[in-house]
Amino acid sequence: MIKVCSTCSGLSVEDLKKALLGEEIEDGCIYECGSEFTGYVNDELVTADSEEDFVAKAKELTK
Repeated sequence: MIKVCSTCSGLSVEDLKKALLGEEIEDGCIYECGSEFTGYVNDELVTADSEEDFVAKAKELTK
């Protein structure tokens, strides 16, 4: 499960769904307001330098 706030994180839920096929992605407040490229992957907070970096880290954690 991946949880992100598309409003604050700068992450596109549609792009994440395309890059992480089969993963459940929830869009809503994660209480990390103002933190770009940040989300929770399997309840672990992940911060990245870009959307591509976030996707790479998410793939590693969802293997």
